[in-house]
Amino acid sequence: MVSLSPGGGDADVVREFDLTTGSFVAGGFEVPLSKNSVDWIDEDTLLVGYAHGGTSETRSGYQRRMTEWRRGTPLASARLLAEAEVSDIGIYAGELSNADSRCPMISRTLGYFDQRRRVRRPDGQWIELDVPVSADMVGLVGNRLVMRIEEKLGTFQPGTLIDYDFAALLDGRTVAPRLVFAPSATQAVESSATTDNHLWIKLLDNVSGKLIALTPTATGWSQRPIPLAANSTVALLPTADKQDLVFVTVESMLSPTSLASVGANGAVTQVQALPPQFDASNMRVEQRFATSKDGTRVPYFLARRKDVRGPVNVLVHAYGGFQAAQTPTYLTGQPYRSGPLGLFLVEDGNAYVLANIRGGGEYGPSWHRGALREKRQNSFDDLEAVARDLITTGVARKDGVAISGRSNGGVLVGATMTQHPDLYAATIVGSPLFDMQRYSKLSAGASWIDEYGDPDKAADWAFMRRYSPYQNVRAGVRYPPMFLYLSTQDDRVHPGHARKMAAKLKAGGNRVYYHEYLEGGHSVGADREEDAVRAALEWAFLTKELRPTAQPTGSSMGERGR
Repeated sequence: MVSLSPGGGDADVVREFDLTTGSFVAGGFEVPLSKNSVDWIDEDTLLVGYAHGGTSETRSGYQRRMTEWRRGTPLASARLLAEAEVSDIGIYAGELSNADSRCPMISRTLGYFDQRRRVRRPDGQWIELDVPVSADMVGLVGNRLVMRIEEKLGTFQPGTLIDYDFAALLDGRTVAPRLVFAPSATQAVESSATTDNHLWIKLLDNVSGKLIALTPTATGWSQRPIPLAANSTVALLPTADKQDLVFVTVESMLSPTSLASVGANGAVTQVQALPPQFDASNMRVEQRFATSKDGTRVPYFLARRKDVRGPVNVLVHAYGGFQAAQTPTYLTGQPYRSGPLGLFLVEDGNAYVLANIRGGGEYGPSWHRGALREKRQNSFDDLEAVARDLITTGVARKDGVAISGRSNGGVLVGATMTQHPDLYAATIVGSPLFDMQRYSKLSAGASWIDEYGDPDKAADWAFMRRYSPYQNVRAGVRYPPMFLYLSTQDDRVHPGHARKMAAKLKAGGNRVYYHEYLEGGHSVGADREEDAVRAALEWAFLTKELRPTAQPTGSSMGERGR
């Protein structure tokens, strides 16, 4: 089944594709355009959840009903299997499989972090799994169902991997979990994957990526660290189950992405590596720590030229939400962050910073919860702390700190900008949330209430109103220039957030640069050409709004800098 999005949004058409002929199946399964969730039951039966308006949608705009669709019958006649509440986020199709069997699964998402799961047993009966609703499903290794817990469970701390006897769960029995892996205080299990006989963990240790292979034993799990490049970002790709083979990418800010396969014996084989896109011989990256208002140490990565001592202009990018860790990737390949702006700045003698503020997953669930709901201010304080640390240590000039963020990063940049308008010289914001009083009524906003709070409840709005960017723009205050980019067809974060903020800032006499691209959905860029256009516009914005940095004797800014 292939997902096709006409404009890059979350809504898609799902069609059956024949891999042997390289063409769509004539008369095959086709789910019309909507926010869909589809998976196979068998070769002639699909699990289908699709939101086609009215009572078929939750208040978040996602699919509310899961059906069983038999080949050769109308989709409208598909048998109803499960239904979410209107107040739920949605209902999703999936599966659990090991070397010997495969169980279709239906996940009812109660809130952003909680799910109830039902699986189809081999006898065709659907049964709800007796596992914590707040735990993340990892997968099956043999008969062990592996999960990552988000809340304390007995003696197990949040962020720990545990497992259950899957056969016992299918029988409807209540079983006690076992320990699989417990990260240390500096570690976080960012992602995991399974093959027939092994569990693969992508571990962050002080935001540096590592890979560990675990194998179930009669009494627990054995561990094998995989030798990969130190101080790198590691990403897990789809696995080859029967071969017990996992594919990973490895990169850093100055090292291009390489693809490697890792076997069950821990042997690493490089499959392919992208060529360097720039000369990194005169560049360096270091990890530093700033101290936030409450004493928390906040890590950040600083990239700059070796022959530059500062103070210079600095672009700080951050996110700080939804337990999404921000790990350093190659400076040319970050369209979802700040594109190649970091590279442009470093080449021209300035600096680029990736800040690992609270709200993300850099140190597991506790780091995320440190900026959840009423604690959101901590993420804004963390970003402020990084900016001030850069100035105090002589890296950044006082009038040369620019900040960027997108999506949830729009809340971040908007809040810090309105709280400290004199601290930042320029802001870049993509696909942003700004109006936190109405966000839950726009597009998929209701699905994020667990993260931010419910503005319709007085107790929640009491802490949200203190930082909501749109409501905190004040007349007579001069705010730093802002470059806004977004997509008309963003069906996740409504473009109205950016439009309203731009209008309000401009009405107050502030400079706003506005780029609304028609296609691309929440990611904005529908293709590489648009990514390049946007990068050029953002670079022109920074070049215009930040005072030029004096270059070392004999250095060259290159054609672009001149």
